[in-house]
Amino acid sequence: MRLLVTSWSGSGHLLPLLAAVNEMVERGHEVVLVTDSGIGGRAASLRCGVEVLPSLQDLLPDFDRSGFKQSQNARPVELRASAATDHFLHQAETLVPFVVDVVQRFGPDVIYRDYAFHAGWLGC
Repeated sequence: MRLLVTSWSGSGHLLPLLAAVNEMVERGHEVVLVTDSGIGGRAASLRCGVEVLPSLQDLLPDFDRSGFKQSQNARPVELRASAATDHFLHQAETLVPFVVDVVQRFGPDVIYRDYAFHAGWLGC
């Protein structure tokens, strides 16, 4: 079986998925992880293929994660959910073409995604 895993590289996103990834590799399945450039040197220690997406900073020059957090804190509480949705969907829309490219090249039987990696959901 061919398994495609999509996740942000942050420890809280990626680490919970690695036990499943390692188990699938151990059972002889072909696994490819699609993640962001924050994976860095950790990619070499994984026992599966890794496709690194372009940096959001390169694709969205105005992208400022820390600035977004500050602006969220300054917003009235009732506006935060819609602002966050817009923010994360904009990131996802930017990354979807890259995820779709991997899906088309790899041809997975199953796509297993981190719940917060919206580009993985939209790209499927």
